[in-house]
Amino acid sequence: MFLAEGYDGTSIEAVAARVGVPRTTLYKRFPDKPALLRAVVAQRMGQWSDMAGAIDTGIGNDPEERLHYYCILMLRAATRPEVRAIRCLARQVGGGGGAPDWPDHEVMLATLANAIAEFARARGHAAQAPEAVARLLMAMVAGWADGWHAPEVIGIADARTTARAMVRLVIDGADGW
Repeated sequence: MFLAEGYDGTSIEAVAARVGVPRTTLYKRFPDKPALLRAVVAQRMGQWSDMAGAIDTGIGNDPEERLHYYCILMLRAATRPEVRAIRCLARQVGGGGGAPDWPDHEVMLATLANAIAEFARARGHAAQAPEAVARLLMAMVAGWADGWHAPEVIGIADARTTARAMVRLVIDGADGW
């Protein structure tokens, strides 16, 4: 309902009627509309995470290739119409893109931070702040996706090119400018 009617156009009463439960039952589980939306988003994000996890099995051990893979995955996911609509709803509830308040954001952040730390170790360095670098990479993807106005999901070739550019920028730092 949130996607079809929008945040402002969806009421707790309408949701209760749609699912066939009394409004009081819904309020016992979700104290307000933002809590209900967070639960809906958490459920969808869990499904997306499960789909992405099923694809993870083919990733190699090279940390840079894993970073590319995760960026491609995020770019393709972020350009899906449903994901873009969910991000728009999240902005209406608050928190910018809403990501830090939603489940699985921290999972992807930790996954990226681990890959960044492994990349640094492979180059003989100790990563000083892999979580900060992971947040930067996620912000790059989110910012890029916010500018994506095509109705379709980004193609795999374009996602690979964009992901490589983002990862190279993070890896090379000022030398990549």
